[in-house]
Amino acid sequence: MEGFPSIPACAYRRVMPSEPGGDPFIVCGCSGGLPIGLENGNRGNVAGICGSCTIPAALDPSRRPCLFLVPVRIWEEDALRTGFSCRWFASLKPKFLPSEVWIACFGCPHWFPRPPEEESVPGIDRWIRKVIRMYWEPKPDLDPDPSEKPQCQVPEPVHFSNRISARIRRLRVALAGR
Repeated sequence: MEGFPSIPACAYRRVMPSEPGGDPFIVCGCSGGLPIGLENGNRGNVAGICGSCTIPAALDPSRRPCLFLVPVRIWEEDALRTGFSCRWFASLKPKFLPSEVWIACFGCPHWFPRPPEEESVPGIDRWIRKVIRMYWEPKPDLDPDPSEKPQCQVPEPVHFSNRISARIRRLRVALAGR
């Protein structure tokens, strides 16, 4: 994208059309497609937002980033915070998004080479949105209220020999009906 000589090129900074005749938006793909400025008019703080981002450097092919690495930018207070997650372990600690790749990947046995072009990473936009959702969703309450009754009763397990006997009875009935 031209017009931003002071910030590194980023595969996730994209131009998206607006309404017909309107100025196209500049969006950050790592934030789930959040508009960060306009292409021709008010560019907002694109240079500040993208200049503070470590994602282009972390995903540089010379650093051998992992295919499973998911770069995200989370809006916190008045800034986009850069973080990294993993497709393998995203659901384990969704509130923990380290700002440096080595913390996200430290000691991981599942490294797999990332393709040289970010557009070749399968399903990355879907994963970015999923990690952002997991980060923002409240944690489930693991301690249910003891005053609440369960909605459904779990049936007692049927003993193995009783299940076999029931099958034999059904088979006898079916054979007798022939």
